[in-house]
Amino acid sequence: MQPFSFQSLMEMQSIVLPLVFLAIENDDDRDFITEIYLRHRPLMYKTALRFFPSCPQDAEEAVSAALENLCRYIHSIRALAEEDVPKYIVSVVRNACNGILRKRKTAENTVDFLSLEGTADDNLLLDNVLSKAS
Repeated sequence: MQPFSFQSLMEMQSIVLPLVFLAIENDDDRDFITEIYLRHRPLMYKTALRFFPSCPQDAEEAVSAALENLCRYIHSIRALAEEDVPKYIVSVVRNACNGILRKRKTAENTVDFLSLEGTADDNLLLDNVLSKAS
């Protein structure tokens, strides 16, 4: 695959690159991660959609989170053999998906004490808290 220049891609109107790429100060790193993204974008979305088959927005969120991590660890990707890059990317996307699912599960299990406010009976309050926590 021919390498892409970040500058030339920005000039193309049909390609929208994630804004996280703009945070990369080094032009070589920006070009490198842009090429990785364009080459492996379908794999990233396919992996995320396995975790969120009925919600493409969640898959997009996971891919964005994975891209942030990939940008932070460009040096690790550069050190990989070319055939290992897709495995690394799938791993990063999976971790991003699991992180999103973990946050949601934690949020679902969090007791909203404000919604319990105003309960007259302390025993009823305790029962409500215990039932929501389990």
